[in-house]
Amino acid sequence: MTAIVILHYMNVNVTTKCLSCLQKSPEFSTLRVIIVDNGSPNDSGEVLREMYTSIPNITVIRNAENLGFSAGNNVGYRVARERFHADQILVINSDLYIQDLHFFKELDALTKANPEDAILAPDILNAAGEHQNPHKLKISKSSSILYEIFRNRVFLQCCAIPKIGQWILKHRKQPENQKWQVEQWGIVPHGSCLIFQPVWVKSESFAFREGTFLYREEDILADYCREKRYCIHYTPQLRAFHESGSSTNLGGVHPDILEQKKRKVKLRNRARWVQLRYRLKDRLKMEQFGSINRITVKEYCYAETLENRKRPAQRGNRNYQ
Repeated sequence: MTAIVILHYMNVNVTTKCLSCLQKSPEFSTLRVIIVDNGSPNDSGEVLREMYTSIPNITVIRNAENLGFSAGNNVGYRVARERFHADQILVINSDLYIQDLHFFKELDALTKANPEDAILAPDILNAAGEHQNPHKLKISKSSSILYEIFRNRVFLQCCAIPKIGQWILKHRKQPENQKWQVEQWGIVPHGSCLIFQPVWVKSESFAFREGTFLYREEDILADYCREKRYCIHYTPQLRAFHESGSSTNLGGVHPDILEQKKRKVKLRNRARWVQLRYRLKDRLKMEQFGSINRITVKEYCYAETLENRKRPAQRGNRNYQ
């Protein structure tokens, strides 16, 4: 059975639009939809529960508090896996619209043709006409780890200076995605739509590694997949539309101002997850650090130096890919 997890926060109109697109699919009656209200303070979770109470294959779950993106989605993932015994689970944003009526038929064919895939990533088109997948063509190597930490710390320092920060956030260009037409494996997928295939669902009790509140979940997930030898497959045969920002812009903020705020958060989180992803002994168990704020760049570098001194013979064999 295929289940769909939708993480909801406050914006009823966006979530209902997402559901409306799904309901138009010919396969909708065979799907199990799980809406996770992530601690919305406006009781919109109860509104959704009353709205869909008569539809048997839609379940609304209410979290007592906002758990963040990773932990919030994991609640829905576990319900789909353990209560409804789904063997294929889509985790999508509430502002992700599957408008292709043949989406699930194509998905079924791809699943049968590629049984070794752990995660499928579809082509995601946003309102600006940009293709958001592949999010990155490859996972960052450890050789760039300290440079990434330094670079993002510098960005954050510059952003603290009003005029310089505004200019950087406004003019910092994002690389244009030129590879969306090509089927690829081993990429970093965009987090707005991830399809966890039977290989993953059978083995893993979570969708995302918990440790960040918002943004950069894809990078950590891609790291985990590489270490576990899971295959991430991007395919342009599947397509969805992402109304980027609709699920996070709840205060009527001007889009330019909202984008600047989001970039600041992303830069800050990037500096944190880079520290988080490369632990000294077991990089996979990232949650061992507890709060990601506890480890600093200085602490990381110092600990790394000590570890290298303790094991000089193994230093050249440390296979950080």
